[in-house]
Amino acid sequence: MAFEDLVARLWTQLPKDVSYIEYNIHKVIQKKHLTEDERIIYRLAMKTWLRCEGCEECRKKLMEWEQRAYHKAWEEYASIVGSVQWAKFIARSITEMIQRIVLLEEDIPDNEIREEINMIFDVATYSNKNK
Repeated sequence: MAFEDLVARLWTQLPKDVSYIEYNIHKVIQKKHLTEDERIIYRLAMKTWLRCEGCEECRKKLMEWEQRAYHKAWEEYASIVGSVQWAKFIARSITEMIQRIVLLEEDIPDNEIREEINMIFDVATYSNKNK
């Protein structure tokens, strides 16, 4: 699927050996700089995932991809958050920012992206520390 190939390629362009927070900041900011072709692929995938486009088979594949992404998020964040729900919350919050950039063409300032992601991780890790 073109979307999975695009996401895999974009992931290889992200910095390695950085914190989860920095990695996610780079991941969101990266979406502000997609080429027009990349935006079209990303936008179509998001519209299909949100059921704005009618291909059920494509949506099913995207939902499977989403579940793999949540599992990956849990594996990555398990050491800093206390539950699968917090890992999903982080992943969904990041996805929502990307949707605003790609679907709504919102130009979110880099410092706002950085602030929001820091807040998300602060709340998630605070919750884990206070168990």
